[in-house]
Amino acid sequence: MKATVKILRTDRPTPAGKLADAEIHFAGGELDGLKLIGFAVWERRNGSGRVVTFPARPFTIHGERRHFALIRA
Repeated sequence: MKATVKILRTDRPTPAGKLADAEIHFAGGELDGLKLIGFAVWERRNGSGRVVTFPARPFTIHGERRHFALIRA
């Protein structure tokens, strides 16, 4: 199995701090043809370094907004 990370630079100024979208493409093996999407690369708020966010699904419980991570270890 081979996994390739594709970085797609953001050319729009919004949202502020977003540098790129990222995808993971799988080739060969049981995951052949699968693409994991929804990753994003951001500039850190304090300006030193980068942060990668992973896909999450928002939901509300008792009026409180939460997020369920779609990828877990």
